[in-house]
Amino acid sequence: TRGALVEAEELRVVREHRLPTPNFHTHGGGGSGGILSALETTLRNLATAVQTERASDVLAIGHPGPVSPDGVALASPTVLGGEHDIQFDIAGLGRKATGIDRVIVMNDVTAGGYRYVKEGHRDFCMVNVGSGIGNKIFLGGRPVTGAGGRGGEMGHFTVVAGSDAPVCQCGGRGHLAGISSGRGVLQWVLRAQASDPIGYNGSRLAGRQIDSEALVKAFLAGDSWTRGCVEAATAPLSRTVAGIHAIVGIEKFFLTGGFAHALGEEYLAMIASQASVASWNLGQDWNAMLITGRQGDQDGILGLAYAALIHDNP
Repeated sequence: TRGALVEAEELRVVREHRLPTPNFHTHGGGGSGGILSALETTLRNLATAVQTERASDVLAIGHPGPVSPDGVALASPTVLGGEHDIQFDIAGLGRKATGIDRVIVMNDVTAGGYRYVKEGHRDFCMVNVGSGIGNKIFLGGRPVTGAGGRGGEMGHFTVVAGSDAPVCQCGGRGHLAGISSGRGVLQWVLRAQASDPIGYNGSRLAGRQIDSEALVKAFLAGDSWTRGCVEAATAPLSRTVAGIHAIVGIEKFFLTGGFAHALGEEYLAMIASQASVASWNLGQDWNAMLITGRQGDQDGILGLAYAALIHDNP
């Protein structure tokens, strides 16, 4: 979890601090209450670490999941997990943790999108590929969402049907995030290790502990078996991006997130190639339509500050 004190007028980070995010892996034994209690402590400690003598005017929170207009987290699969996931008042949690009255809460991908709005972009789609998958469409510089904050979660769109489809972190089966996110691709590789031992034994991953870091290194080193796994697991994401373009007409996609950034330009080219096959060819250039988001992980921090500056409740 990244906390920062930002001078919104200048969009300048004054001070920044990071702490591990409490989640169902680390605090699941205490149920949802234990995770949320630890999250409150984390927010309090972050606020203490970044505050200066001058009191902050607003607390802006980017949450990894859908958020209602009044600041209620509707789902938090990467934090609470499928077993413990409940709706909770994240705005109220923030007020209690920090003592700041004015609180703005939005989806974290929406927050990141506001950074690109600040840079002058108006019609585009943010696609975040990390531990999960999130997206947000911006039209005219404003995010498109359902009236209850329930829009823009393509990660939990079912792309593979059936009782044997991969299980998502939210507990559902066949969801895009459960297949094409960083964690989803890792699970795909682990399944392929068991189903294709000959291919695995000939790969750079053979005999190694298979984790995200090892997967990324093998991909970047050009290992064909690893790249084949990533390509197969990424295909549903590519088709979904092609569908957004076909339905909405968006021609600019910013790909962000730790997993996407780690795999780099060759991963982007892989998605472009797959998306071009999945969509009607009317002369569009998928390599130009897919854009790597800014390096680093300050999209959300800077986007939140800009959103707080221009909207009372973005």
